[in-house]
Amino acid sequence: GIMEIRKYPYPKIDGDAAMIKIEMCGICGTDKHIFKGDSTRVRGKSLFPFVDGHEMIGTIVEIGDNAAESMEANSKILKIGDRVAVAVEVNCGKCWYCKNQYDNTTCENQIMAYGLHPTVDVPPHLRGGFAEYMYIFPNSTLFKIPEDMSTGVAVFVEEMAVAYSALARAAQPFPAIKEGFGPGDSVAILGNGPLGILHGIMA
Repeated sequence: GIMEIRKYPYPKIDGDAAMIKIEMCGICGTDKHIFKGDSTRVRGKSLFPFVDGHEMIGTIVEIGDNAAESMEANSKILKIGDRVAVAVEVNCGKCWYCKNQYDNTTCENQIMAYGLHPTVDVPPHLRGGFAEYMYIFPNSTLFKIPEDMSTGVAVFVEEMAVAYSALARAAQPFPAIKEGFGPGDSVAILGNGPLGILHGIMA
C-alpha cells in the first residue's frame, strides 16, 4: 500500500452531524493487514483511497442540535469541548437486528464504518482517525470520556469493547452448569498482544 498526506475541504455540519478534532488514534492490526493487502475490507468494500484509523479519541469542535441530544450512548447531552470515543459502525437503526439490539456488525443497511469504508473521494471526505479532523455522521454513537481519564488510556476504548464482547460470548450461555465459564474459573489467554492484555485485565 501507499500512504500519503492529502488536504480536503472542511465539511459543513448540519443539525444531525458533528465534527471532532482528533487527539489520538491507535494503530490496529486490521489497519496493518488492510495496508499490506492481506485482508478484505469490511463487507467486501475495497474503496480506495480512504482515511484509515478506527481507534480514535477526539474533542467536539462542532455539533448540531439534534446530534447533541441523540448521539451519546448513555443519553448524555453533548457539547463543544467534550472528549469522545467513536463507535466504529454507523448503522441504520431500523432493521430487525438494530431494533433487537444485536451486535452492531449485523446491521442489514450499514451506512459506513469509520476508518474502514467508504472512499475518501466522496464528500465529506474525513471519515477516519488518521485525519486531523473527522466528520461524525448522523446515527453515529459517541461515548463521552470522563474528564479525569487520560487520552493514552481512553484511546483503548474501542479495543476494550472488542475484548469485552469476546469475553461475554465465551462466557455464555450457562456458567453455572459449566457451559462457558463464570466467576472463580481459570482461563487461558493465548497471545499477549493488546487484545490479550486487555482480556487479562478483565479476567
